[in-house]
Amino acid sequence: MINKINDPWERIDSCDLREVEKELNVKLPDSIKKFYLANNGGEPERYIFIEDECEYMLNIIYPLIVKNDEYVSVVKVYKNTRDVLPDWFIPMGDDGGDGLYGFSMKENERGAIYYWCADYDYGETVDDYLIYLGESIEVLLEKMIEE
Repeated sequence: MINKINDPWERIDSCDLREVEKELNVKLPDSIKKFYLANNGGEPERYIFIEDECEYMLNIIYPLIVKNDEYVSVVKVYKNTRDVLPDWFIPMGDDGGDGLYGFSMKENERGAIYYWCADYDYGETVDDYLIYLGESIEVLLEKMIEE
């Protein structure tokens, strides 16, 4: 069953994708491009993900880019977290608190989804607080359940 994305931001096109890639100096994974062309962020109808007896809540998926700069977006959060998070992790959503969801830019797992636990303290190894959730946004959304 497809996990519907409610309240998406305005649609984007391939020109917007190229603009984001240029601004972030990355080549977005195909699965991420496909998702954002269909849904420029929003709220998943099923938003709970359970893995290894841990429950994760994906409150919102950020729009990749928005025309009005006062709203949060992948580009904005990425730029604001560069001094804390590893370069290979691009934030794309949150749990309604301090936890972030993002996709990997590592060559061997481009597009894989991770959760960053905000219990991280400055000076600790950031990678120890990143939890692998799935190979793609599609896999993560498909495995989600309602509360």
